[in-house]
Amino acid sequence: MKTEERRCMNCMEPLFEDHTCLKCGHLVDEPQLPLALPYETLLQGRYLVGRAKKYGSQGFTYIGYDIVLKNKIAIREYFPKTLCQRDINGLDSLTNQACYDLYCDYMKQFLSYSRTVAHMRDLTAVDHIYDIFEENGTAYTVSDWDEQVSLRYFIEKSGGNLDWNAARKLFMPVLSALSVLHENGIGHYGISLDSLSIMENGKMKLGDFCIEAVRREGGRLPVDLVDGCAALEQYGQTETFQEATDVYGFTASLFYSLTGTLPEKAIKRKEDARLLIPTGILKELPPHVVTSLANGLQVYPQKRTQTFERLRAELSASPTITAVIEETQSIPKLTEDELRKIKASEHIKEPKEKKALPVWGWILISSVVVLVIALVVLFFFNFYGGVPFKQTRDEFIITSSVEADSASSQESVFSSPTSEISEVRMAAPNLVGKNYSVVKASSAQQVLDYEVISSRYVFSDQIPEGNIISQTPKAGETMIKGGTIVVEISQGPYKRILPNVAGMSYEQAEKQLRAQGFDVSYIYQSDVLESGYVIGYQDQSAGNELQYGAHIVLIVSSGS
Repeated sequence: MKTEERRCMNCMEPLFEDHTCLKCGHLVDEPQLPLALPYETLLQGRYLVGRAKKYGSQGFTYIGYDIVLKNKIAIREYFPKTLCQRDINGLDSLTNQACYDLYCDYMKQFLSYSRTVAHMRDLTAVDHIYDIFEENGTAYTVSDWDEQVSLRYFIEKSGGNLDWNAARKLFMPVLSALSVLHENGIGHYGISLDSLSIMENGKMKLGDFCIEAVRREGGRLPVDLVDGCAALEQYGQTETFQEATDVYGFTASLFYSLTGTLPEKAIKRKEDARLLIPTGILKELPPHVVTSLANGLQVYPQKRTQTFERLRAELSASPTITAVIEETQSIPKLTEDELRKIKASEHIKEPKEKKALPVWGWILISSVVVLVIALVVLFFFNFYGGVPFKQTRDEFIITSSVEADSASSQESVFSSPTSEISEVRMAAPNLVGKNYSVVKASSAQQVLDYEVISSRYVFSDQIPEGNIISQTPKAGETMIKGGTIVVEISQGPYKRILPNVAGMSYEQAEKQLRAQGFDVSYIYQSDVLESGYVIGYQDQSAGNELQYGAHIVLIVSSGS
């Protein structure tokens, strides 16, 4: 089925030329990717399929167009590599009998996982799924289409790395969203430079949610991981994924953004866990940030920072959120004068006269020099946590000597000197009771001494929806100037009243119901009412009280 209005299959803008899109330059006769749905396929009688933008282990991602809401969409199709192929009609997904049970099992996981992510619609830093359905022997999700570039591309075009203030503004909202996801039992396990994207508004969003089967090496599906971002436990079949698994991927992506390089593959880091950062970048990073990177990138999960709330505390370095993080110390470089003093302490004397030494003299001097070098190396190795002279003029090495989930003081070990960074402190303002959107808009319009991010939404019958319930640090407590205030926001009452939407256009009714927290779909029914207008609810009536997130089906007129 095709629509009357012609659209470019690459960007979904109206097509005015016969051969080339004036917007993106796409050639009209350029073929679709192999095995992908044909151009202009209409799913659910509503979603127009465009060009396949990605074919991953889990399936295809297409740009599309919602002919009801009249906006661009992203359509994700469950079409796992190695398990299925396309029917001769170009639409249906087919699998052989040997793979059928596995195919169905993974599809159930895809549907279940997508539904849990869809319930997190209030998290602005993750993809918003607004429809899930089965068709053509497989399953689909529909989400908003955002013009975006990958974090990898963004960093490359930003000079190779970001400073801490720029990175903090991008990463902290995503960190908050991940904390909420894990509170609700939802893991991502594919956080990387490719699943994190920068939107047109300059904010970062996490996408590419996939079932766990493609996030673990050695399974029945091809793995979809980025070496350097994937945690050690993702390279085997026995370890259970946990919040610390996502902490590793998030921290590795932050590490890349700050330094321009990824950590080595986690398996390689079992032998040498140290992290290399250019010396010039080290001097610009607050010590507590480097400590946070080291803790979040611990190779073994039990030693790693365990939760995003803990990681937030470490990155914020606020005494009201976490234990005081000890300032990092540097390895002093030995000057020529200091080397001479060491030699003097070993009683190495220069000969007074220029005359040849006997053989035993040369042996003695060589032995003493070797001894001095050995003592210096041993001194550095023992005193500075096992970081010997594996440094160049342009790089330093960091390791973490403390378990990330310890509440005690922590330290990072450096093999290059840093200068102390003084941090101005201030009293936290009182944000409780204020509207979160107003506070965020205010902070976007003017330079404030703090940044506000949300940690989660909490149902409340007393506090109006959208208002701040609590904050950390609390009002009046000490915080770092320029630091972060984490707030909890009222989600309003858990029970909601169904409004009367009969006679409205579907677009108006859907917008109103989604604003009240309901999940909405529709069915067509012949009626004297004009096509596209709502007849009423299926199995519900206006005035009924339903829980937040309940699925509502609207009966929409198809005309007489």
